[in-house]
Amino acid sequence: MRKITSLAALILLPFLLLQLGATGITDVEEVRSKASGAYNALNFWGDSRAYPGRDIPDSGFFRGWEYSKVALREAPDLRGTGASWEAIGPKNGGGRTLAVAFDPQNPSTVYAGAASGGLWRSTTGGVGAAAWQRIDTGHPVLGVSTIAFEPGNSSVMYIGTGEVYNHQMAGDLEADRRTRGSYGIGILKTVDGGATWTKSLDWSYNQRHGVWAVRVDPLDSNVVWAATTDGVYKSTNAGGSWTQKLSVVMVTDLVVHPATPDTVLAACGNLGSPGRGIYRTVDGGDNWSQVTGGGVPADFLGKVQFGVTPADPDVVYASIGNGYDPPCQGTNDYFTWLLRSDDFGATLSLRNTTDYSMWQGWYAQDVAVSPVDADTIICIGIDIWKSVDGGNTLTQKSFYQNNFTGDIPPGGPEGLPNYSHADHHDVVFHPTDGNVLYVGNDGGVFRSTDGGETYAGANGGYQSQQFYNGSYCSATNPDLAMGGLQDNASAIYRGNGNWSRFIFGGDGGWCGIDPTNPNIVYATAQFRFTARSTDGGLNFSQISPPDLGGEVAFMAPFVIAPNDSSILYRGSSYLFKSFDGGSNWFVGQGGTEIDGNPLLLLAVAPQNDDVVYMTTVPLVGPARVHRTLDGGSTFTEITGNLPDRYSGDLAVDPTDEATVYLTLSGFGSSHVFRSTNYGSTWTDIDQGILPDVPTTAVVIDPDFPDHIYVGNDIGVYFTSDHGSNWTQLDQGLTEAVLVHELNISPSNRKLRAFTHGRGVFERDLEGAIPPPTLTGVNPASGAVRGGNVITLTGQNFGNADVSFDGILGDVLGMNTATTLIVQVPDGLAEGDVDVTVSQATGQDTLVNGYTYTPNPVAIEWFGNPRLGFNVKINIFGPAGKRAGFAVGPPGTIVRPCCTFCFGRPLELVVRPNELTLGANGRAQVVLPVMGQLFDIKQIQGVVITDQGIEQTNCESFSILP
Repeated sequence: MRKITSLAALILLPFLLLQLGATGITDVEEVRSKASGAYNALNFWGDSRAYPGRDIPDSGFFRGWEYSKVALREAPDLRGTGASWEAIGPKNGGGRTLAVAFDPQNPSTVYAGAASGGLWRSTTGGVGAAAWQRIDTGHPVLGVSTIAFEPGNSSVMYIGTGEVYNHQMAGDLEADRRTRGSYGIGILKTVDGGATWTKSLDWSYNQRHGVWAVRVDPLDSNVVWAATTDGVYKSTNAGGSWTQKLSVVMVTDLVVHPATPDTVLAACGNLGSPGRGIYRTVDGGDNWSQVTGGGVPADFLGKVQFGVTPADPDVVYASIGNGYDPPCQGTNDYFTWLLRSDDFGATLSLRNTTDYSMWQGWYAQDVAVSPVDADTIICIGIDIWKSVDGGNTLTQKSFYQNNFTGDIPPGGPEGLPNYSHADHHDVVFHPTDGNVLYVGNDGGVFRSTDGGETYAGANGGYQSQQFYNGSYCSATNPDLAMGGLQDNASAIYRGNGNWSRFIFGGDGGWCGIDPTNPNIVYATAQFRFTARSTDGGLNFSQISPPDLGGEVAFMAPFVIAPNDSSILYRGSSYLFKSFDGGSNWFVGQGGTEIDGNPLLLLAVAPQNDDVVYMTTVPLVGPARVHRTLDGGSTFTEITGNLPDRYSGDLAVDPTDEATVYLTLSGFGSSHVFRSTNYGSTWTDIDQGILPDVPTTAVVIDPDFPDHIYVGNDIGVYFTSDHGSNWTQLDQGLTEAVLVHELNISPSNRKLRAFTHGRGVFERDLEGAIPPPTLTGVNPASGAVRGGNVITLTGQNFGNADVSFDGILGDVLGMNTATTLIVQVPDGLAEGDVDVTVSQATGQDTLVNGYTYTPNPVAIEWFGNPRLGFNVKINIFGPAGKRAGFAVGPPGTIVRPCCTFCFGRPLELVVRPNELTLGANGRAQVVLPVMGQLFDIKQIQGVVITDQGIEQTNCESFSILP
C-alpha cells in the first residue's frame, strides 16, 4: 500500500511535460543524429555475456545447445493437448537484416540473412502478406551475415554466421568493447537447396569468430573464399577444408575477379583494428599487397565494402566508413570515402566524400553496381544514395523519417515511396535487370523496381524482429501486448500479426499497460526517455523523469506497480517513483544514487507496491542486487553469495512478496536463483541442470506458483517443482532462439516468448486450469445495486467469469490472477442473489450473502405538497416488458406489477400525504424500481387536482440522478 512515510522521505523534482504526436517524437529522433544506438546495443549484448571476463568463451553457447538437446528434451505436456509454440508476429515489418541474395536459377526467389533470426527465403521476391519462410538448418544458427551460391546452381549454397564487428577486441579505438550481436558457428553448406545442412568451416567451438563474406570461384566451384574476423580463408575442395591465406583481422568483404579468379581483393579492418586497409592478391592468396595512394585514406575507423559488376569486370567500387560513435576521438566526427578502380583494385581514385554512412560507418554501409551499367551505383548507409556518373555525384533517394505508423498490414506499404528503414547493411542488384535491387537494413528487406528511385517494404511474414527485455501483456485482454525493439521503437499487439509499429523513433525499451485501464499504455526508448498514452497508443506525451546526471543503462528499466497502477518506477543510477502515472517524479533514498551503477532490472511485488527488487550494471565494482521495502525511501543490498554476473531477469512470486527469482547472464555459473526471505539468502535452483548459457528471462505461473519458466540464449525451459527437475519447451521453436523476455497472458493462459531475432511466440501454459480459490470478498455481504463494485481476492482468477444469478458482471481489473474487481450488472430481480466465480473448465466457486436492491428512480416535484395536489407519474417502457413499483417513504401504497402494452404508459398517482419534503424544500417521491423497470424509456409527470383535473402548465417535474 502507499504509505505517507514513503512519500515524505522522497524528494520532489522539477518536471516538464512535452506533448508529442503519434507519428514520432522528435526527441528520440534527435538521439539518432547524435550517436549509434546499435553501438550501445551490441556492446551491451557482448558485455552482459562476457562479464566478468573480457569476451565470451570460445565454446559455451554451442556446448550448451548440444547438452540441452540430449539432456533436456521437450517436456511432456501436462495438459495433454500437445502444446506447441506458434508465431504471433510481428508479421508486418522485419528486423535487422545483414545479407540479401538472389537465387541464381530463379531470381524471383530471394534469400535474407537476419542478424539473429537465421536464414529466410521468399519465392515471391518478398511480395505479399506471407512472402517469407524461415529455413531450418538443424544447427543453432542465429546471425546469418552472408549468403553465397555456386555459380548457376541454386542447390549449392553457403551461409556465414556470426555478427562480429570487433573480433577479440582487436581494435585500438574501442579495445575494451566486444561489439557483437550473435554467436558464430562458422560456415554451413547445403547441396540440396536448403533441405539439409553440414558444417563447412566448423567454428562451433570458436563462437567468438564471425564470417562476413563467402565467394565461390566463378570458374571453379571447388574454390571458395571466406572473409572472416580472423582473416581470409580459402578452400579448394568445395568447403571440405580451409586454409588461412591472409592473417589480417576483421575482413569485412572480399571480391573475386570473374575472368582471372586468382585475383582477389580483401577489405580489412573495423573500429581501428590493426592492419586495416585494402589488400590484393594475384596468385590465389599466396602473396598479398596493400593498396595505398590514389585517394585511399591513410587511416579510417570504420569498415570497407566492395561493389562489382558483370557489365565491366575490372571496375570495383570501395565504400570506406570512418564513423562509429562521435566524436571519434577528436576527429571530424564521421566521414565516408567512395573510391573507384578500373583495374580491379590495382589502383583506386577518390570519387566522392558524401557522408552517407555517417556514425554507422563501422556498422551499416555498402555499395552495389548495376549489372548493366558500371557507372550506375547505389550507396547505402543511414539512407540510400544513387549515382549515374560513376560516383562523381550522389543523390539521396531514401529518407528514413518517412515511415508510416499504426496498423500496417503485412506486405502493405510501410512508408512513402522514398522511405526505406534506416541503417542499411547490404544492397544487391538483380543478376541481369538493373531496375531491380534489394537492400537489407534494420527494418528488414526493401526492394526497388525502378533502378533505386523508389522503394517498398518486402517484409510480409518476415518475423525477425529483435525484442528487448521489458515487454508487457495485458492483465485482462489476451489480444493486447507491447514490446520494445532494436531500432524499431515499440510495437503493440492487437490480436493478429499486424502489430501497430513505430510508436516513436529509435530503439524501444520497457513497456507497460495499465492493468485497470488498457487505454493507458507506456513506452520507453534509449536511456531515460519515457512516454504515456491515454488512447491506447495512438498519441503519446513525454513523461521522462528528470536528468540528475549519474549513469543510465541503454535500456533503462520501467515498471508499473501491479497493486496500484498509478505508481510507476523508473531507473537510472537513481530510483525514480511516480504516484500519478508519471506526471510527477520523486527520487528515492534521499536523492542519492543506489550504488553508483545504473539500474538494469526492476520488479515490484504484485501484493505490495512498496516492495521493489532491483539490480545494477557492474560498471563500478561487481554486479549487485538491492531491495526496498518502503517504496524507495531506503535500500538494502541483497547480493549475498550470488555469482558476479550481469542479471538477466527478476520475478516476484504472485502469492508471496518475500519470494523472488533472479536469472543471470554470462557463462561459468548457475543461472537461476530463488529467495524466500526478501533476498536475504539465495538458493541455486538451476543446480547445473540447465545449460550454462546466458539466461535472460523468468516468469511464474500465477495459477501454479510452483511452475517456473526461464528463457536463455537457446530457448525456453520449465520446472514444476521449483527447480528439482527441468525440461526444455522447444516444440515449434527454431533450433536456437535468443529469448529476452517471457510474459504470461493470464486471461487465456498463454506463455509468450519475446525473442531477440524471431519476434514473438506463444503457447499454452503447462498444467490444467485449477478452480478459483477465494480468500476474501469486499464487501463480504449485504445489499448491492447495479454498478456497485465487488473485489474478490484469492488465486486462479486468470480467466474467470463472475456472474450474478447467471448474468455476467463486467470485470474491471485483475492483478496477476489474485485480485478480481467486478461490477454488479443492472436488471436483477430484487432479493437474494448468488454470485459465482467460474473458470472455462466449468469449475465454480460460489459467493453467498448478497441481496440485490434495485436502483431507485427519484422524481422531484417543483410544487407545494400542502396545496392538496396529487402527482401523476407516467412511466413509458417497451411493449411486453413488466415493471413493478412502490411509493415511499412515507407512502405505503404498493402497486402491483403491470405490463407495458402497445406503448401506453403505466400510471401512478401519488397523493400529497405520500410525498416527502426534500432538503431543498421541494417535494420528492422515490420509486424503488423492481423487476425490469430498467428498460424504461422515459418518465413524465403532471399535477392533478383532487377533482382529477390535470394542471400540466402550472408545475413541472425533473428526474433526479
